[in-house]
Amino acid sequence: GGNQNDYLWVPSNADPFSFRNTDAFTLEAWVRPTAFSTSSTIMAKYDGGVVGYHTLRLLSDGKLGLLREHAPWQMVTSLNSVPLNVWSHVAATYDGTNVRLYINGVLEREQEDKIAVGSTRPSTLMFGTQLSYGAPGTYPFQGGLDELRIWDVARNGSEIAASYRSVLSGYEDGLVGYYRLNEGVGIW
Repeated sequence: GGNQNDYLWVPSNADPFSFRNTDAFTLEAWVRPTAFSTSSTIMAKYDGGVVGYHTLRLLSDGKLGLLREHAPWQMVTSLNSVPLNVWSHVAATYDGTNVRLYINGVLEREQEDKIAVGSTRPSTLMFGTQLSYGAPGTYPFQGGLDELRIWDVARNGSEIAASYRSVLSGYEDGLVGYYRLNEGVGIW
């Protein structure tokens, strides 16, 4: 992804991108931030505080954050930051018990989260922004995004480290969304 004002959305009432109860998942992306704002959305299935949605962001200090929307509200954040104007790979996994955050294949943070979530309200998957009560544009990402991957399994650290620099076939077990962003054309 190129233009700092663009975003990508996947119109869907959401499955397979709604991870309910304590369903496992992995979110991955290459990011090249050109600025840090209050919060820069990498990808989000989120719309105004609906319990059960999730958002992957860079925070104002460049740290990676994952929010699984539930009470008590708690974003898990990495210990280190990604640099500005440099491509970095980020990943977040959830295995039903723990959230793990990775930067360039290295585990940055592990935190317990056993709270079950769930929502029947539909929401669109967005890259580079998130919805706020149905309207895009909240917490825009400033910079480039590439190789966006969504899995319905919790990949382990060895799997992430072994494949984050590789192009996937698209047929890997557990891969439910793969957006390479290499087309160079189109509006959706």
